Amino acid sequence: MSLLEVSDLMFVQPAQVLVTAATVGVHRSRWCCICSDHSTDKQRALDKMKQNRFDVLPVDDGPPNPVREFFATRSWGRWDNDGVSRFPILRSDILPCSTPVLEVLREMVRQKRNFYFLGLHDEVVGLISMVHLNSREAKIAVNALLVTLEDLLSEFLQRQCWGDEELLRFLGERGKKQFEAEKMANPDHNPLQNFYLGNLFAVVREKRLYRRLGYETDELFQIPNELVTLRNRAMHAVRSLVTVGHTAEHL
Repeated sequence: MSLLEVSDLMFVQPAQVLVTAATVGVHRSRWCCICSDHSTDKQRALDKMKQNRFDVLPVDDGPPNPVREFFATRSWGRWDNDGVSRFPILRSDILPCSTPVLEVLREMVRQKRNFYFLGLHDEVVGLISMVHLNSREAKIAVNALLVTLEDLLSEFLQRQCWGDEELLRFLGERGKKQFEAEKMANPDHNPLQNFYLGNLFAVVREKRLYRRLGYETDELFQIPNELVTLRNRAMHAVRSLVTVGHTAEHL
C-alpha cells in the first residue's frame, strides 16, 4: 500500500471516542489492597475500607502473584463487621479491560452490581466501580453519545429539504436573531445549526417523522427529562453522573 493510500485511510476514518473500562478504572499497580498475610484479619480489612471509604478491597501480594480474592461490603457504603465479607473472584466478577465504559454501565445495571474486576489475558489487572463513573473520562463518553444523537437527528432533518422559514418557526426570538446574525456572516448557515436537542425533537413530533425513526406515536417520541438531566450533569465538571438521587439506572 502506497503512502498516499495509507494517508487517505487516515482521513476517512469515522470519528469515535473510545473510553474503555481501563481508561476509567484503576490499575492493579495503583489500587488500595490488602496482602494475603493480613487477609484473614477481617477487622484489618474493615478498618482499611472504612478509612478510605472503599466498598471493594482486593487481596493482592503483587505480581507475579495472581489476584484471586477480595473483601466487599454486602451493602454499598456500609462498613460494619456484619457488612464486610471475603469472596473469591469468579468469572462473573471480571470484564475485559477493553470493554467500553458505557457497556460496563449496562452490565452493572443489568446484573445489579456496583463493580467489576478488569481482566487481561486471564489475569485480573484492575478494578472499576460505580464511583469511577463520575470521572472526567466517563463524562466524555456520555457527552460523545449525546453529541452523536444530536448530529444524527440534525442530519435526518437536513435531508427533508425544508426552507429556512419553516425551520425558524421552531426557534424563539432570541434564536432567530442569532441565526440572522450568523447568516449575514455566512450565507450557507442553516437554522438547524442553531437548534438544541429539544428543538430537534419538536420538529420530528410536529412533522410526524417519528414513525420513520421507529416510534409509533408522538407520545413515545418525547425528550425525556432524564436525558436533559444527564446532559446537564455530563457537561458540568463539578456535577456527578451517579449520586444517591441519580443512580446508575437513571444514567
